[in-house]
Amino acid sequence: MKKLEWNFYQKINDEDNLIDLFLEKHNKRNNCWWSQLNPYLFGKGKVKDFFHWVHKKKFAGEQNIPESFHSVGTAKVCPAIGKGILDKSFLLKTPTDLCFSIDSNGYIAQSIMESEIAITANQGHSPNQYKYNWDYRDDSITDIVDSPFDGYTSVKFGLPIYIRTNNVPYIFLQPQYHKQQEYNENISVLNGLVEGKYTGGQPLLLNVMVKLPKSGTKTIFIKQGTVLAYLWSPEYLELVRNKNLTGQHLMSWTIPKSTNNIDDV
Repeated sequence: MKKLEWNFYQKINDEDNLIDLFLEKHNKRNNCWWSQLNPYLFGKGKVKDFFHWVHKKKFAGEQNIPESFHSVGTAKVCPAIGKGILDKSFLLKTPTDLCFSIDSNGYIAQSIMESEIAITANQGHSPNQYKYNWDYRDDSITDIVDSPFDGYTSVKFGLPIYIRTNNVPYIFLQPQYHKQQEYNENISVLNGLVEGKYTGGQPLLLNVMVKLPKSGTKTIFIKQGTVLAYLWSPEYLELVRNKNLTGQHLMSWTIPKSTNNIDDV
């Protein structure tokens, strides 16, 4: 089986037992929605009546099943969801509570986290890169008509981990099969395929779009253990620690560090 290799930026006490706080293989039995969902919607006929029909009618030559016994499959038997997404996904989670404020202009300020395993919320891409057209010649800015990012700003979640898949592509997806209404309403995971040379080692960064308040500021609190995204690959991957995976294996990215204080907003 191919591997999803990981390592921490720096040595952390009891680090081998901490990876589940950040990244774990999705287990459908632990998914509240999936585990409670029946695979089929049954008609009004009772199960015992169906078996009675089988023994008394079907063996007598009657082939048409009464409508009351017809069943319809639910999302639980949909191969596109179960085998297609959930079985091939890892859950990217926040290892600690995360609290940050954001104003209507997209400025982010974050609570200072003292823990060495804390997640950070950092200013992401400039709006000039996705929301506006900026002409450096006369310093003019024009809006992009019908931009899908109106009312949102770019934020990067940074976790203190390197990952590598060695030529196996992967993508981060919205965790829509987990009941996290407030998170899913305020935060949208940006879809972008990681492939080719970029699978040779990356810091674990998640690019998201955060909904802006219409005025003033709002505080976003993400509880420890919240699923931030699905890390999905077309291959079945095994999560393996590689202690030799260090910054020298990475592309030329800057490891994010938050210096803002929430009180500065």
